[in-house]
Amino acid sequence: MKSKFLTILVLIVVSCSSKDSINNNNIYKQNNFINIDLIQLSADSQNVDCKLLIKIPTNKLIFNKTISGFESEISIDAIFTSNDKIVLNQSWSYDIMLNYFEETKSKEEIIIDKSLKLPSGAYSIDFIINDYKNHILWYKKTDIELDHDFKMSDILLYEKNNDNYSIKLDDTLDDLDTLWVQYQFNNLSNFNSYMDIKYDFFYIDNILNKGSIELNEIYTDDDVVFKNDVRIKIDKNGTNYYPIKIIDEFYNGLVIKINYNDNYRYRTILLDRYKEIDYNFEKLVGPMEYILENSNFKDYREYTKLTNNDKIDYIIKYWDLEDSDEQFSNQLFQEFYKRVEYADRNFKYLTSDGWYSDRGRIYIIYGKPLEIKEEFTTDGEYQIWIYKNNKQFVFNNRFGPYKLIETN
Repeated sequence: MKSKFLTILVLIVVSCSSKDSINNNNIYKQNNFINIDLIQLSADSQNVDCKLLIKIPTNKLIFNKTISGFESEISIDAIFTSNDKIVLNQSWSYDIMLNYFEETKSKEEIIIDKSLKLPSGAYSIDFIINDYKNHILWYKKTDIELDHDFKMSDILLYEKNNDNYSIKLDDTLDDLDTLWVQYQFNNLSNFNSYMDIKYDFFYIDNILNKGSIELNEIYTDDDVVFKNDVRIKIDKNGTNYYPIKIIDEFYNGLVIKINYNDNYRYRTILLDRYKEIDYNFEKLVGPMEYILENSNFKDYREYTKLTNNDKIDYIIKYWDLEDSDEQFSNQLFQEFYKRVEYADRNFKYLTSDGWYSDRGRIYIIYGKPLEIKEEFTTDGEYQIWIYKNNKQFVFNNRFGPYKLIETN
């Protein structure tokens, strides 16, 4: 009932009020923090299948304490109009539950994923996000144009586990070995043609301050860390996947470009992977020993004698982080922190932290290996981690966690 009333209210306001009057209405919050993507996937002679992605930063919502954690309830209305007529009116309700208060302050986006089918044409879409318990209403408007005669879909990103693809709704690339690019062809008749996929990993300073400038103005050839350009023969209509291997070098942007007969599709990922982290220095107390042990043994011995609080002070001074802004600009510290988090997530065994394991130690010191080989024998499972210059670490797992047994 609330959702229907809200829709009627919004229609009256959207159709009868000017933009200024909406801005002056204190129940509305015009914003630019809500991101909307409408991605064309496939089409028939009249309709276009789309994926609608609505992205809302967690810390913009208000959470109320409950017995089981923290809860935020919102409803979303999406009103599609074409030629001043309502073509589609959709409403959804969401109950968002988090376990800890700290999670409610995160800038990570809550992503709402919906599939839609619409006739081709030009649309204005009014989005209304309602937190009715806290009397907050956000409004977002966007314009789109759908064409059922398109040959190639927009780009979607996926990750793959075993043989299953799952859509990657956010733009984070941490912990991925391979990013899968999905594209679809529609109504093709010539299967002797080719398409080009080009992608550039790059690094530039202050990447998120670039705004919505053109792709060719974001970075130059000097900023490119790694690039690749491949030509692929098209052999079918429908869904296709192409793998992009995530590089080990430090980067903060990725541009993917697909060209088929001068039909271009782009996907740009701009990463600020660490700026939004509330750094937990306590988790670095143990791993910091690896850094000192491999660089300055005298400092290592002094560090091991400190209390935990003094160790945290030492870490802050070691990485020149007295100024909180330095936490976000010190790339070496950011990389160290990322490796510790990865080790804790992926190498934990029972109650033992991941950083404390042999694989965790090697990962923190050397980073992600270029290649991992696996072997299975009567002596257990083996992993061989291979780095640059063919440096190798061999791990064996017989009855528990992997143990380092050989270094080459």
